[in-house]
Amino acid sequence: MTVSIFLALGAAATIGGVLRGHLVFTERMNRAHLAVERRRAARPIVLIDISIGALLSIDGVIIAATGALSAVFTISLALGIVLAALVLEPATTAAAFGDGSEN
Repeated sequence: MTVSIFLALGAAATIGGVLRGHLVFTERMNRAHLAVERRRAARPIVLIDISIGALLSIDGVIIAATGALSAVFTISLALGIVLAALVLEPATTAAAFGDGSEN
């Protein structure tokens, strides 16, 4: 089961990175379409980040039996990722790309 979780985490992280990279590329190469692309990518990025948090939490519960400290770090990372997705990233995105009103 942990191998499946690891593979799912890798896939989710890759997809999240590609979506974020797409926004950076769009901002640099096709700024006129950035607002549209940000709207299209916003929900998938949040869902991926929440999925990563959920998978890490499950992994933390699984490894708790063999290593409490590792479980605490894993679950803390999961919570941090979810909080960052819901609270920090909207502000960071607005700071990096603007609030979208100019497009």
